[in-house]
Amino acid sequence: MITLHKLSIGFANMPLLDNVDLFVPQGAKCGFVGQNGTGKTTLFNAISGTQDYSGDIELPRNCKIVAIEQNMDDMSLTPLESVINSDKERTSLLKELESENLSPDRMGDIYDRLLAIDAYTAEGRATEILKGLGFDEDMMLQPLSSLSGGWQKRVCLASALFLPSDLLLLDEPTNHLDLESSVWLLNYLKNYGRTILLISHDRDFLDNLCTHIVHLSGRKLNIYKGNYTSFERQRAEKQELLAKNKEKIAEKRKHLLDFINRFKYKATKAKQAQSRIKMLAKMQDVALLPKDAETSFEFPAPKEIAPPLLKVSKANAGYGEKVVLWNLNLLLNPDETVVILGKNGNGKSTLAKVLADKLPVMQGEVYRSNKLEIGYFAQNLLEDSINKQDTPLEHVMDRMRQLGKSALPKDAMAHLAKFGIVSCADTVCGKISGGQATRLMFALICLSNPNLLILDEPTNHLDIDGKDALIEAINNYEGAVILITHDFHLVEMTADRLWLVDKNHCTPYNDDIEEYKRFLLEG
Repeated sequence: MITLHKLSIGFANMPLLDNVDLFVPQGAKCGFVGQNGTGKTTLFNAISGTQDYSGDIELPRNCKIVAIEQNMDDMSLTPLESVINSDKERTSLLKELESENLSPDRMGDIYDRLLAIDAYTAEGRATEILKGLGFDEDMMLQPLSSLSGGWQKRVCLASALFLPSDLLLLDEPTNHLDLESSVWLLNYLKNYGRTILLISHDRDFLDNLCTHIVHLSGRKLNIYKGNYTSFERQRAEKQELLAKNKEKIAEKRKHLLDFINRFKYKATKAKQAQSRIKMLAKMQDVALLPKDAETSFEFPAPKEIAPPLLKVSKANAGYGEKVVLWNLNLLLNPDETVVILGKNGNGKSTLAKVLADKLPVMQGEVYRSNKLEIGYFAQNLLEDSINKQDTPLEHVMDRMRQLGKSALPKDAMAHLAKFGIVSCADTVCGKISGGQATRLMFALICLSNPNLLILDEPTNHLDIDGKDALIEAINNYEGAVILITHDFHLVEMTADRLWLVDKNHCTPYNDDIEEYKRFLLEG
């Protein structure tokens, strides 16, 4: 289906891929993984024809490639209209039918083609996709300009799924989805009959969808058959085998050198010594697989507090006169991780703001321990909390001063090291990546040694290694965590309890996350 031959790609004068080969079979659902910055998106742009490269990219003749568009042309359209109009051929044919000078033969050809591309079911298909991605009927009929950026991204994804394709390119399709929409998308793509290339840092998604994994590392790429878990096992086994071979060669080289050094000046052994010198010259070292940079998170140990940390009693919460959540009765104890489930728009973030003391309740009571220190992370705070003209080092030193701590550069650097962002410590924040900005936010909120971390979608800019590091940090953390996330693997690996926000209420969810997936698929 897709063949890359001696392909090299660079971006901003930096080489990303160097002389690589790859074959992806037709019908494969192929996940592309690797740390942020390794060139995954740039490679997709090369395949779709929007990025320069050297070498060859071979695709079948007339291969129709569909990718997620980043922008929409007409913001006055509704989501439903935007998705339907994304099929340019259908729109063009219907417009041509309006011509008064159309010959009967051409009219017949147009009707035949409209039938062939399933044009008359377009509205139903577009509606089904939008509903699956979380749109209700009212939202489908609002202008795009009235939607948030996240919902606009969902419309772009819906258009890509709606269009007929031979090759579908999906770059982080779950980033703006909630758990419910992610489950629907996974099920939809499982039944998608064409080749899919997918960039994702969602381990659960990669495990349940992919037939192949392509790993980008060290300017090279390697393809593995199977899902992400299978890739991890195969790569570990390959690395272990290479390490053993490397050790054997090193041992053989040592024996050859010992013989040469002992006998190269002895006349009776000189010929044998010369032979071993030639053998040594021909020996090639075994190259291990490229090692990705280590990723780390380290949350500080909080002061002990007697339970409960936090208690909400008979509380209503909302904005202005609008009540979003009714009759909240919640209890949180130290050293437990609670994950909040529920569709986007049901009030998960509203609840997080109430618990973080960022939004007062409209009615009822919220008890917080006098010694409770809260660290609150939300994606919208990245823009508000980080000055793009300052460096991470300056941000941390300023925060240290605010807390009355020693603000020496060495102390600030030691703190940044706990979150893996030493390499960009002196780079202005306007030039660091989203993942580095996320790490900086964690570094800042942890300076106060919080007893409670409230994390609202903390993984949007983290790669898989970053997510694994976050999982380890949460599980090692001695304080309490309240987590909102669309990453099932993160939920499975950290949650002690689940709360479900649904129908303006928040209640304990007593089944496990797999049962929740089944519940969502059943509607």
